[in-house]
Amino acid sequence: MKYRNMITALCGMAIVLFAACGSNEDGKTVEPSMAQPVVVETPQADTVAEEAIPVAAPQPAPAPKPAVKKTAKAKPKTETHFVSSFDAKGDVWGHVTMTGDHGTGVIHDSEENTFTVTCTRHGNELFAVDQNSRRYVFKLSE
Repeated sequence: MKYRNMITALCGMAIVLFAACGSNEDGKTVEPSMAQPVVVETPQADTVAEEAIPVAAPQPAPAPKPAVKKTAKAKPKTETHFVSSFDAKGDVWGHVTMTGDHGTGVIHDSEENTFTVTCTRHGNELFAVDQNSRRYVFKLSE
């Protein structure tokens, strides 16, 4: 039904445009200002009443949530420590950046190897594990 009305309207517009820019009975071109308006009527006999769409009842607005105060959590302090220790191959040393009780860093050994470590603080000691799962213990001076 909707398409039939749309097609009828488009045909009516096309007829109006043709009449406005077309020619008269003598074959002469008619200026748009001289064209007679064409009225297109749509037949009402073949229209079918569309079914009414039921409208849903409006939903009540949700109750506002009570205001909750946000407590500002103190961010852990970031510290960089120089660490050194002794393992089975000799001395190891490096820097570890700690944020709270966890951190990461880079250590070196006497054979010029470099290892990335992850650390956990337990009191005044750092327990570190490198990428090869070797474990180190570093004492912190406080």
